Amino acid sequence: MPDGADLEGLREAARGCRGCDLYADATQTVFGHGPTDATMVLVGEQPGDREDREGEPFVGPAGRLLDTALADAGIDRGQVYVTNAVKLRAPGRDAAYDGLVSDLTAAAALLAA
Repeated sequence: MPDGADLEGLREAARGCRGCDLYADATQTVFGHGPTDATMVLVGEQPGDREDREGEPFVGPAGRLLDTALADAGIDRGQVYVTNAVKLRAPGRDAAYDGLVSDLTAAAALLAA
């Protein structure tokens, strides 16, 4: 990770990451979305197929569920930064999978930054 990088620098680092094998089959990096000064950050596990196609987190079925939950709680999603621990999705991985722990380990530096 680049020292002192802002979100755009981290986004670029994620695009070039080869810390796990997911980059080989993913369509694109799904980094994060929301205000940089958000007081709430929500972190999912990994992008789904819709997120992989659109390049934004929580735009598929999980995103609709999140929207409902946030609305029920009186929270404006536009004020929340949403991201995933793993920034790439490989085809066919819609649920937890055997390599998840190693993929999370490889992504930990991005999440911590």
